[in-house]
Amino acid sequence: MKNRKINNDEHGLHPLSTERRTFIKRLLKTGVSLSLAVAASSSVHAGNVFKTTQDYTFDYIIVGAGSAGCVMAYRLTAAGFRVLLLEAGSDNTSSESVSDSRRWLENIGTERDWGWSTSEQSVLNNRSLTVPGGRTLGGGGSINAMIWLRPDKRDLNQLCRQVGHAWTTEELYEHYNAVENFGELSPNRSNSGMVTVNRFAQTNDLTPASISAAHELGIEAKEHNGSKYIDGAGVAEVNITPDGLRSGPAQTYLAEAIENPLLEIVTNTLVTKLDLDGGICRGVEGIVNGQSFNFRAGKEVIVSAGAVGSPKLLMLSGIGSYEELSNIGLACKNNLPAVGKHLQDHVLINGVTFAAGPHYDDKPTLGNIATNTFYSSKNHRAAPDIQIMCMQTPFPPGAIGSENGVSLLPWLAKPKSSGFVALKNSDPTSSTIINPGYLKRGDDFVTLRKALLLTLELARTQSFSGFLDTENSILDNLKGREKLDEFITNNAAPGIHLVGSCRLGTEARSSVVDPSFRIWGVEGLRVVDASVLPEVPGVNIQALIMTVAEKAAATILGDMHFTGPKNNV
Repeated sequence: MKNRKINNDEHGLHPLSTERRTFIKRLLKTGVSLSLAVAASSSVHAGNVFKTTQDYTFDYIIVGAGSAGCVMAYRLTAAGFRVLLLEAGSDNTSSESVSDSRRWLENIGTERDWGWSTSEQSVLNNRSLTVPGGRTLGGGGSINAMIWLRPDKRDLNQLCRQVGHAWTTEELYEHYNAVENFGELSPNRSNSGMVTVNRFAQTNDLTPASISAAHELGIEAKEHNGSKYIDGAGVAEVNITPDGLRSGPAQTYLAEAIENPLLEIVTNTLVTKLDLDGGICRGVEGIVNGQSFNFRAGKEVIVSAGAVGSPKLLMLSGIGSYEELSNIGLACKNNLPAVGKHLQDHVLINGVTFAAGPHYDDKPTLGNIATNTFYSSKNHRAAPDIQIMCMQTPFPPGAIGSENGVSLLPWLAKPKSSGFVALKNSDPTSSTIINPGYLKRGDDFVTLRKALLLTLELARTQSFSGFLDTENSILDNLKGREKLDEFITNNAAPGIHLVGSCRLGTEARSSVVDPSFRIWGVEGLRVVDASVLPEVPGVNIQALIMTVAEKAAATILGDMHFTGPKNNV
């Protein structure tokens, strides 16, 4: 099938027939974009084509078709509500770099990536860092590395304490089970959720070597996603199917939802403002294909535009700090000082890469990651603050001029530092000020240094001998605190897990949304995405985002419907 440009009138809002939606679903699940699927199904009656000059009313309007937006669209339409899903990016999930898990890095820097730049980070040699973000159906879930981790129970307990008695850890486990479809029989795991999760790395000899290396340092083996507490080294898991396809939110939740005639999708849509009538949100305003639109929500608007996009839209609509909005000429309609604040991200260190030793297996498994190791550098009352990934190939690619090599990636898993998202001006097309405040708290730098030291100790273990060529390697250069700190400031990079800018909480002065995801002081408006997490969890965040979205859907519907088994951890 040849690709061709299809405008929004052609693939915008269609009252699709059942046969046509089934056809589109089949194509979408195999990685074909929505626009191509609609075009390919043109022999089936398309009904009336949406015109942007008209007003339309829906039960729910979801702004953003990322991980959370896809979950919400599926659950709300399945419950019988008419839903409009608006996405700023394209529907180009047909690219093999989206569907083929082995090519995910090819998405970075394309039209499917927001490619945000942070403000200069003072602790990191005043570098401005690039932070990728998904700009297509599925959001980050369509361009990420598909690393799948369930949070440590201590992280979930902390989340529930911050949100209040309306949330329980046990309930979050059940919502997680509605997401996960694990490909093996294992205690405390779900095999009836939406997203396919697999282990592939155990077939690569680097995996047991990595786990054995951790054992030499007193770190036990652990099945991370089946355990309460994740301290330890375990085989990596990824949301990839056995035939190598991405199993993300677009390929699962959205592919199921597209068959429902109650769901309408419009891509390449710039939502410029929320339609606020006093203390009530009536709908959204924006631009599609150069034309203005005004969509009305009979029940609610759900903002799922992510940790950058969600606070930006709130502020453009007059929800945020009175002083900051006034300074750029925007009328403040709801003074919520926490909008855009408390932005957090993980921090990783690139560059701990080794050429392959004689025992190296040059056949990487799906996902290219062997193991994750979690370690608590301070105490065991909180979730581990250090994560180390063992990669089966050099990362970033080309780090050593060869495809045969191993990277060990130290992560600051529980940063204390935070920053903010802010508007430059009142123009919705302007870029946003993004300042995660990386390592600005001194204890974060100390913890990341410990993570680097632990990583170097792992590389020196007997278990890694033969897998890593440590002769004339980075191990010779990183001796002494000065060298370590210089390496960190030059090589620390974003974890690409932005959270916190519309955080959940129990009071308006320090949070943006209440435990039911409602914006404080506004009826008919909720935020559901990574921005609501009060702090970054100690693991890669995709599984938790989708879990929280399941929680939000259940909250909105007022009834609990779980597809996964009871979790006993």
